Amino acid sequence: MYFFALIENLNTEKQSYGVQVSVISFQGFNSELQREHFNENYMESTKFPKIKFIGKIQDQIGFKGSFEKEVTLKGNLTFIWCHQGKNH
Repeated sequence: MYFFALIENLNTEKQSYGVQVSVISFQGFNSELQREHFNENYMESTKFPKIKFIGKIQDQIGFKGSFEKEVTLKGNLTFIWCHQGKNH
C-alpha cells in the first residue's frame, strides 16, 4: 500500500517524531471496489479521516547534515477508535 497526504514533524532535540496520514489517500488496492470497501466499511474514513503516529526515536542519532538511517520508533498509533502503543 502507498501512503500520501503525509504531514510529519521531527524534533531533533527531543528525538521525537510525529506523522499524520490521510486514510482516503491510501493506494495500491487491487480494485476500486476494494478501496471503497476499505474506506467505507473498515476505516470509516469520512468519520475518521486520519491516522496518526507520535513517538520517540529509540536510537542515538547525530542530526547533522543530510542522511538516511533506519531507526527504531516507540510510540502511539491512533486510528478510528483504537489507540495502541507499538514498536516500529
